[in-house]
Amino acid sequence: MKIRQIQIDGFGKWQGQSFEINPKLQVIYGQNEAGKTTLSRFITSVLFGFANGHQQYQQYLPKNGAAYGGQLMIDSDNQTYHLKRTKGKNGGTLEITDDEGTVLPSSQLESILGPIDQDLYSAIFSFSQLDLNAIFSLNREDLLTHLQRVGAVGSSQWLALIKEHDKIADEIYKPKGRKPELNIRLKEYEQLDAQVQQAAGQYDHYQDLLTRMAKLGQELQDERRQLDQDQNRLEHLQELSQLMPVFTRLNEADLKTTVVITNDDVTQVQQLQADLAEITAQQVQVQQQLNTVAQDGQLNRKQQFYFDHINKFDEIKQSLPRLSLQIEQQANQNQQIDTWTHAQQQILTHYNVDRLPQAVTSQQITVLEQLFTKQQALKSELESEKQQRLLTPNTNNKTPWWSWGIALVAVILIMMASNLFLKLLAGVILLGGLAAPFWLRQSKKTNNDQNKMILDELQDKLATVEQQLKRFGIENQLSQFDQNQWLAMQGDLRRFNDLEQQINQLNATQVQIANQIADFRKKLAFAHDWIPNEEQASSLVKHVEQFIEEQQIAKDSWQSQQQQTEILTHQLQQINQRQMVKENQKMTIYKQLNINNDADFKTTYHQFLQATAEHEKVTALTSQISVEQRNELAKFTDADDLANQLNDVRQTVAVTKQLIDDKFRQQTSTQLEIEQLAKSGTLTSLRQKQANLQTTINQLVFEWLSEKMTSAWINKALQLASADRFPQIIAQANNFFATLTQQHYVKINIGEEVISVVDNTGQLFEVGELSQGTAEQLYVALRFGFAAVMSDTVNLPLLIDDGFVSFDNLRKEAVFEILTSISQHNQVIYFTADDRILNDTAIDTVINLDKG
Repeated sequence: MKIRQIQIDGFGKWQGQSFEINPKLQVIYGQNEAGKTTLSRFITSVLFGFANGHQQYQQYLPKNGAAYGGQLMIDSDNQTYHLKRTKGKNGGTLEITDDEGTVLPSSQLESILGPIDQDLYSAIFSFSQLDLNAIFSLNREDLLTHLQRVGAVGSSQWLALIKEHDKIADEIYKPKGRKPELNIRLKEYEQLDAQVQQAAGQYDHYQDLLTRMAKLGQELQDERRQLDQDQNRLEHLQELSQLMPVFTRLNEADLKTTVVITNDDVTQVQQLQADLAEITAQQVQVQQQLNTVAQDGQLNRKQQFYFDHINKFDEIKQSLPRLSLQIEQQANQNQQIDTWTHAQQQILTHYNVDRLPQAVTSQQITVLEQLFTKQQALKSELESEKQQRLLTPNTNNKTPWWSWGIALVAVILIMMASNLFLKLLAGVILLGGLAAPFWLRQSKKTNNDQNKMILDELQDKLATVEQQLKRFGIENQLSQFDQNQWLAMQGDLRRFNDLEQQINQLNATQVQIANQIADFRKKLAFAHDWIPNEEQASSLVKHVEQFIEEQQIAKDSWQSQQQQTEILTHQLQQINQRQMVKENQKMTIYKQLNINNDADFKTTYHQFLQATAEHEKVTALTSQISVEQRNELAKFTDADDLANQLNDVRQTVAVTKQLIDDKFRQQTSTQLEIEQLAKSGTLTSLRQKQANLQTTINQLVFEWLSEKMTSAWINKALQLASADRFPQIIAQANNFFATLTQQHYVKINIGEEVISVVDNTGQLFEVGELSQGTAEQLYVALRFGFAAVMSDTVNLPLLIDDGFVSFDNLRKEAVFEILTSISQHNQVIYFTADDRILNDTAIDTVINLDKG
């Protein structure tokens, strides 16, 4: 499981805050009160539930009334989950959704966490500086218990079954219980046995046998008491026999020493020597800084030139913004001129000329429109007349055929008509038919003359209008263009003229800007050796700005260096004074010890160490044997004398044991005889009840043993199921511990009661003999070994809250190498207040809580 995002609605000091977490190694930095522990507690609270009211200081309720809770976005088995926990009963209300928003059952979290509950998570995957002291009480059983819960499949169910069997066994019998059934039956049996003894008292012989049994019991009790005394004496002599070599070495130890020096003297001198060495290093460092500052504080020729003309440069600097604006304006105007010139060129190209005339006035446009309208009307009328003439049929002088037809019809009527009226009518028709062609020819001639006059008039008017248009074109320089374009091109002519005026205006402005740039170049001429006279005004301004900025920085740096020189000089004087004080203190101690210099002290200190080692040897031997034991061992002539007395006591114990066995057989025989003499009905009934009660007790004992043996069998099975992991954990912890201690310690031994380590010389040290820092590193190595080996079974993030405070720099580097390695399999989230982590380039995933 890996945490990808933390989103806090309200938890302690955090409200409405979210953090993106690196899936491998995430370092979270913050000073005290920054909220590191609160953030760590939020993670475990979402995973395992909020603290209840009995743990109010572990609840981290928000002070400002914000919504209590938040959510974690985690990855597990290639699936993304959102775990949201809010205020509610039994650790809060838990909501689990997948990446698509589908709500999942709460059992999904149990599947992700596996056999890990909050206590086991705190014991394996989470620790702080305070937890590191647990190494002094950690033993093999603790490690195996943790391993059982994680290392075997279904271990949580099996452990629950162990508890169930133990509970059933306790309901049957408890050593100090009163309510369990077997306890009650045993009490009844004790009372019934008293009744049996009372009923059997009516037999004289029975009483004699009882007296004998009591005597034998007393004798057995006395013999056993004597045996206990002899065995205690035997064990005491055996203990003395084991201590005899220590007693002999203690007597042989040489405690003579002539060195007159105390630990306080050594501590003071060594501290003064260390202080003087540090002061000397400070002197060298400060002097080097002074030399560096003095060297860096010298002005070069360019900087000196700037300082000599700083007033001129200040004046130039003030004019730069306005000049830059004008240069930018000039560039924009050039671009605008190009755009307008291009637009003019497009108009010229469109009309295929090199120059255009001025646009006509609105009155002239009105006149032109009237001429074009009149021209168009005349052309239309003339065209209509021409078309009309084309449609009129041509005539000639020949008599049309219909005239001869009418005449023929009339002649036929005259010849055939008998009536005078009809003949007259036919005569009239004959005359009309002959006269019609003549009339038609006369009428046609008249029409043709009229049409010719109309056409001539229209052509004269059209010629007059075209002459007016021609004169208009000449006057307005439009003759070179088609008359059809004259009106349409007036917009382009006005646009062209407007562009011409705007270009002329910008050109005038360009001249002013060019003059101002020229004035600026004259003002800058004094610095031509340092600032090149660029052709481009913008480049020149840029170089001037860069030059002034560089020299201003150089000026500020020079002033800062002068101040730093004063500070360093004062620091060096203070260091020299401290050196004199420390040197005087050291020489005062040397004078008291009759020592002249450091070399004499080194010789004296070496002698002191030898004497101290001898004393420590004696002290170590003395710690193994008490004063009483030394006094007792002094009573023996030698080791052989002690061995002889030990053999005598062994023989005495053997004789006493034989006497006890003989009397026990006599007691058993007497008890059988008593049981045979018990013949009365009352005694028989009581005996029967006693036998029945014995059967019940035996059955209860069988049930109790069954539950206890089942519990022990399951526990042993869990140990066997996870036993193969234990050597792997210790082997991995060995590697981590060797890395953390720079290969000084090479092996970890896990004993039944205590943990010990072996250094690279083969010497064995119990954990209590290690320094605080080394013991803490041993604890860290065991934690890391457990997490690394069990990552294939349970892979949860490691939460470390400032767990390496006592580690020196080398071992901190080593522990971060291990964390980087572990983070390839287990996510590691490390909370720290050590600000050196911010400057560690090897760690690029740091969240700085101090930045908000």
